[in-house]
Amino acid sequence: MIGTQILATAIALTGFLMQPIGWNLAGLAWGWAFTEFLLLDPLKLLAYRVLERHGKAAGTVSA
Repeated sequence: MIGTQILATAIALTGFLMQPIGWNLAGLAWGWAFTEFLLLDPLKLLAYRVLERHGKAAGTVSA
């Protein structure tokens, strides 16, 4: 997954088939994505725990 992010950043920086965005905006995009990951991943894990407790998580089979 990190490979696709690096490739997308390289495309955005070089301007392949688009206007180049520059290092400032590329850094902002990486920072934004990392901040969202830090905030949302614990919420995702909490949601998984709650759903598993109630038997509604993906992969559970109710008889």
